[in-house]
Amino acid sequence: MSVIDEVLVANEIYSRTHELRRLTPRPERKLAILTCMDTRLSIRTLGLKTGDAHIIRNAGGIVTEDSLRSLVVSHYLLGTEEFMVINHTDCGLMQASEEDLRTRIQNRAGTAAVSPAFFYAFQNIEENVRHQLQKLRTHPWIPKEIAVRGFVYDVANGRLREVSGASSVPDASDSRSPAGMCTDCSHAREIESARGSTFYFCERSATDANFVKYPRLPVLQCPGYAPKGGGNAEGRPTQ
Repeated sequence: MSVIDEVLVANEIYSRTHELRRLTPRPERKLAILTCMDTRLSIRTLGLKTGDAHIIRNAGGIVTEDSLRSLVVSHYLLGTEEFMVINHTDCGLMQASEEDLRTRIQNRAGTAAVSPAFFYAFQNIEENVRHQLQKLRTHPWIPKEIAVRGFVYDVANGRLREVSGASSVPDASDSRSPAGMCTDCSHAREIESARGSTFYFCERSATDANFVKYPRLPVLQCPGYAPKGGGNAEGRPTQ
């Protein structure tokens, strides 16, 4: 019997009583948590019970366009008032660079793929948390009244440690930057059409198929981002 079949059997047993029938889509404690998909993180480690919070997971606990969508829905449609961003020690995304991850997976799969475009690998866990906080705190659809706090979960001792502050790196979600990260990226070239429209050409697209020639604006995240004037944004590795 496969694991999925075992889950189906267990669900059949559960459905006979359906103890969680009383729950609603609205978290009882009005909390939304964005965290990693790592098995060592669970509601038990956070002292929560089923129904207390929205738990949004992806590899690394990254504020992507999709997780941002979920947080916006969580607040505006389902009443959450506090956001937690949780990264953890010993994260797999800290063990390799973007290029290494893509090469490893491509070699095992035996073929290249356009999507996912990025894995959002990082090296500095605290700076990565700060970067996620910055993306949320500067987004025009995240009200200033929402408590947005970031943490690192230590898998060795089971404790949460709060990360204070926010990244000073310019952020794509800042409403002052309608083009997002393209505005000050050394790989982006601004082009104005005959009708007066402005768009950006990504020079990296000429040598790397993972980058779109004319990206849809605003660009919210891009590991290929390289600030004009040199240097590299921590947590957004240049490949």
